[in-house]
Order: sequence, then structure tokens, then C-alpha cells
Amino acid sequence: MKNNGPKNILIYIPAFQAEKTVEKVITNLSVIQFKHNVSVLIVDNASQDNTCQKSLQLKKQFTSLNISVFKNKTNLGYGGSQKIAYGFALDNNYDYVAMLHADAQYPAEHIPLMIENATHEQAACVLGSRFLQNPRAQGMPLARYWGNIFLFSIENLFLGSHYSTFHTGLRLYDVCFLKKIPFHLLSNDYIFDPEIIFQIHLRKAKITEISIPTIYADEESHLPVIKVGIKILCSAFILLLHRVGLKHSEKYNKKNVYKTINWKNQVGYES
Repeated sequence: MKNNGPKNILIYIPAFQAEKTVEKVITNLSVIQFKHNVSVLIVDNASQDNTCQKSLQLKKQFTSLNISVFKNKTNLGYGGSQKIAYGFALDNNYDYVAMLHADAQYPAEHIPLMIENATHEQAACVLGSRFLQNPRAQGMPLARYWGNIFLFSIENLFLGSHYSTFHTGLRLYDVCFLKKIPFHLLSNDYIFDPEIIFQIHLRKAKITEISIPTIYADEESHLPVIKVGIKILCSAFILLLHRVGLKHSEKYNKKNVYKTINWKNQVGYES
């Protein structure tokens, strides 16, 4: 059990082609009154625009946020980039790591609530969920709404759970718990997010959810929705086969734990 004093919090911002939106995200973070020791890590996943340069400018401008900037040598995928951040969090002994997307679609001001939720509930993971409210009433496109509902239903069915979301760009993990799961074996693409939830649930650790608003702007989406949906269904089916004993999966083997990865070798620039 963690003590009640200030925690060391890492806010990880996965960034790809985020030159136009990352400043808004950092500005939103800068006005939050945190009760804890907060650092920010921006991981530029080999963007072709000026995301890295913009992030370095923000590092100089917002010194109170203690910003670090990484740029991957190559595009490691969305999941691969998360492995860099969580390896960094483990190596530097943070208590919690919060992921906040760089597209400015998620409310940074909810992070303190997530930290308090995690500490009070002893949760391994806190998810910021748009689906605890009515996201359609707040502007979520109809196709995206029903696509998410379909995927959530399948994932919950295969997992035997009742989560309102598996795919959110605002989430928080207990860093100590990350040591207990082999997240290095998970997908390097967008299905990393549901797969890590599968991992935590299988270990009977607590996952809580907080309600967050639905925010859409003019940002460009880099998510191949249909392709990702098919991969998620395949991953959930592999999980089901593993649970019923028809096909063994190393990634879902509860005996496996995190194996240290040399994440520094994959980072081409660090500041």
C-alpha cells in the first residue's frame, strides 16, 4: 500500500505529427494545481513534422512541468512508443504514470482526480471514460460511437467484465503494478491499449473509471479504424482461447512479468 504523502507522477504524452496540438496540451497542464511531484515526458514517435522542435520550445517555456523530450529513431508504433515511456517510468521509480494523448481531445484537468482515485481505491489502472456519459450528445460521430460500443461488447464478453471503455487516450497506471505484467510482449500498434487492460484484469487487479467529456476539434486522426478493430477482435479471441485452455499465449500467461527492455537504444534524441 502506498503512503499518503506526495507521489512522483509522470505524465506521458505520446506524440505523432502533433506540432499543431501539443502546445495546447502542455498549456492545459501548466494551469493545473497538482498536490504531487509532476514531470512530463513527450515521446515523439518519429514524426515528419516539427513535433520535436515544438516540444523543445515548450520545455524551455514551461519549466515548472519538468518536461523531458524523446524522439524515437524510427516509428515504433503506438504500443511500441508506450513501452519506451513505461520502461522510463520504471527505471526512474515513479509512483504513477498517466498517459495523455497529444491531440488535445482529452481533459488534462482530470488527471489529479485520477491520481486520487488510484490512491484511495488502490487501483492498478484508472480509465478516463467518455462512455460513462452520452458521448453522442457531446459530438461523437455516430459511426465511431457504434463502432466503439461493438468492440467494447466483444471485449467485455471475452473478458467477463463490464468496463465502459477499453480505448481511451487518458489513463493512469500504478508503476509498481506494471512490473507484474509482461507489457513488453504486447502489440506495438493501437491494440496495446486493450491488451494491457486484459493483462490487468486477468491478474484480478482493480481497474476503476472516471467520467470525462467528449472533445473533438479539427485535429487529424492517424487511427486506421477498421484495421484496428479487426486486430482487437483477433486479440480478444486469442485471449478467450487462452482462458479456456485451447491455445496457450505467452502474452496472457499470468506467470510472466515485465522483462527489462533497453529502451534507450530506441530513442534517437533525448532532452
